Amino acid sequence: MTRDLGETWTYVIDYVFDFYWGIPTNTKYSNSQIPKERLFITRDVKQGKHQLAMKNWLEDVDLFVSDDFFKTQKLVLEGANKLVKTDHFMFASKYRTDTSIRIMIATAENDFLDFDRARFPGERNQVTDYVIMDTSEEVVFLYLNTYDSALKQGDLYVSDGRGHHFVKTLDRVLKPKTLASFERVNSLDATFMANKYDERDVSQLGYTNQDF
Repeated sequence: MTRDLGETWTYVIDYVFDFYWGIPTNTKYSNSQIPKERLFITRDVKQGKHQLAMKNWLEDVDLFVSDDFFKTQKLVLEGANKLVKTDHFMFASKYRTDTSIRIMIATAENDFLDFDRARFPGERNQVTDYVIMDTSEEVVFLYLNTYDSALKQGDLYVSDGRGHHFVKTLDRVLKPKTLASFERVNSLDATFMANKYDERDVSQLGYTNQDF
């Protein structure tokens, strides 16, 4: 940590994977009484000899919060791997197996401490990976890899206001590389665009899925 634009540095804590400041911004909760020193981190609690790269989901990585730069700390969520925070929500990937997780979500309304699992229709509550597409409307647009990973496509879901209950809004959205083909139209409120895979159109044009 630095307080003088990098002239000097102070050690905080080790074996950290992700961290975020705890103060919500650009929301109606921005004036919350959260201390400006609040930090969220995901950390390897076993503290092995080497800092591991997160190639698979790890059971021993937990989410902690501190208001005094980790002189003291509080456990928020066990098995919390990848951490993503937006203005309105915080997302954690809770370990299930080496290859599967549950998506856990907390809200700015409750200082990002009210983690609950995301609920999807059918049997999709255990997933291998996901992408947060947009939270600017105070709901969550979330992409799930729900098909064979080689197909480079998945489904788009939208949440309720708390970000805990999801419904499918569009299937077979293309994901040619690391990002899904989904964009917010900044000049039009609540308007989004997405590219959807249509097997009939593709076959008529002579393409295969490998072309995407």
